[in-house]
Amino acid sequence: MKIVIIFIIISLLPCCSDIDSQYFNGEIKEVNVKNVISKNINSTHVPIKGIATGIIAAYDSLLICWSPSYPEHFFNIINIDTGKEIGYFCKKGQGNKEIISTNCISQLFKKNDKLMTLLHAPNEKKLLVWDLSSSIKKGTTTYDTIIPYDNNHILFSFYQIENVLFAYKPAEEINSQEATTPHYEKRTIYTNQLIQDFPIYKTKSIQNPNAKSPLDFFFYLNSAT
Repeated sequence: MKIVIIFIIISLLPCCSDIDSQYFNGEIKEVNVKNVISKNINSTHVPIKGIATGIIAAYDSLLICWSPSYPEHFFNIINIDTGKEIGYFCKKGQGNKEIISTNCISQLFKKNDKLMTLLHAPNEKKLLVWDLSSSIKKGTTTYDTIIPYDNNHILFSFYQIENVLFAYKPAEEINSQEATTPHYEKRTIYTNQLIQDFPIYKTKSIQNPNAKSPLDFFFYLNSAT
């Protein structure tokens, strides 16, 4: 009986590899945790006086908190060296330089020695290069650049160079039985043109007539490269 079970397991191993190569572009590799280098880190407890909630990005001494639950703004910045709240930024609304919605921070980068991040405001059809350094210094939201951008189907927008954007495009429902597969795109920022497509799957869409939930839910991916 043991010999039969071992034979079945061995026979299934190549099948898994075949299934992977059938659906995915590239080879799927398992990470050997034994080769991962671990370090002991001594933590320091800092009492925080501000409201640190939502999805948080960290940079040097800054905690940059994104939360739709903040009443008037999308971001709250806290100094973790002192635990004090620096202020709220990116005001909600429909007024001048206000936005109805925006993404959490996927990337922080330097431009002219200033700390920046790229925000996407799909309702206003704009990309906002938020100047965090100037905002913290002045105590008010300062955008380095505001760019018209009519594309509300992208997530995780990564600023690469002056006119290049790397973004994740999630799965979209075509109908109740079919959905597109997610992929990555390299696009121009100022003209919103596709430069290169990076498909994850070998097929552009999948179908399942027996699905009880929208098929795009099966491809929820909270990651970026």
